[in-house]
Amino acid sequence: MILLRDFCLFGCCASLIYYLLVWTTGILFSRRATTTPPLPADPPTVALLKPLHGWDENLFANLKSFMDVDYPRKEFIFGITTEDDPAISALHEIRRLYPEARITETVGDEDSTNRKVGKLLRMLRQPPASEILVMSDADVRVDRDYLRRIVAELDGSKRIGMVTCAYKAVAPQSTFGARLEALFINTDFTPTAILSYYLEPMRHAFASTVAIRQSVLKEAGGLEAVKNSFGDDFALARRVVAQGYRIRLSRSMVTMVMEKLKFRDFWDRQLRWARVDRKIRPLSLARMLINGPFWALLLALTSAFGMPWVAAAGLVLAARLGLTAWTYTAILRLPVRISELLLVPIKDLLMQIIWLASLQGDTVEWRGRKLRLLPTGEMEEVG
Repeated sequence: MILLRDFCLFGCCASLIYYLLVWTTGILFSRRATTTPPLPADPPTVALLKPLHGWDENLFANLKSFMDVDYPRKEFIFGITTEDDPAISALHEIRRLYPEARITETVGDEDSTNRKVGKLLRMLRQPPASEILVMSDADVRVDRDYLRRIVAELDGSKRIGMVTCAYKAVAPQSTFGARLEALFINTDFTPTAILSYYLEPMRHAFASTVAIRQSVLKEAGGLEAVKNSFGDDFALARRVVAQGYRIRLSRSMVTMVMEKLKFRDFWDRQLRWARVDRKIRPLSLARMLINGPFWALLLALTSAFGMPWVAAAGLVLAARLGLTAWTYTAILRLPVRISELLLVPIKDLLMQIIWLASLQGDTVEWRGRKLRLLPTGEMEEVG
């Protein structure tokens, strides 16, 4: 029992060190230039690619935020699954409100296991004339200076091959699963993404934004090379780095707007991505050692609630909640709600269970399909 208690104490100490590093790198990230960069004399043309699937009540507002982006030379390519895809209603409204916008729509996808990439391949079957491609998911919402920042960062050096964005999450629907998912993004994913950016060369990208020159995409083998990958953004970034380019984390942080999620939806999504992370980035397993509330609870239990150990556990929990409140206000620019803070330890305990469960199995559920993750980084449909 003493040995277990000492290991729990080690987990608490590791968590405190992690919180300190997150706070330090968060300060560095928040102090980066906040002014909108000026447009170059001859701004490059940009094609914004949006693969769509189905409808949710936030879709129109998400797409509208892209239409309102302050950038003069842009075009839009939307890809839908079928002619009767419910997303088409949002596109009709977008066309009505923005009759002067350059909009192209495609239907269907190319043969691929990763259907999002298959849809993007169909969208690029006739490549646009634009120099820069910006790909992002349908649940992303952006600020007006989004493109100015990304283009300036990508255009700042020929050795920058790709720009990607961290993101924050909001859950306007008050479903429990959506609140947990947003908490995971805001308190686990994004702080770790910023920390990773400062501690190691960036070799990955996030589906919230992948900005890349068409010439660099071609050098990296194109989307065709990652059409069966279970982490297509990760795999494409690795191929870009292999060509000698660097990846930059943008100053622009986008917003992911959560759809209505039940608890089971949250569990399935997190288990899927935990298994994917284990396959493509085994280092991600280290997060089980920096789950402060989990180790604090075990420390209190294994010490039979002895006062010195309970005090140490309380310190870890206070540090976790304090860091969360600071992250929301200083990094994410989101309001801090007591109800969300109280959910953080519960979410952390659930995530530890999910990460442990992800150590077994190599199949995932994805939009009603069962897929097996292969050692090659690709996936195949099961059944």
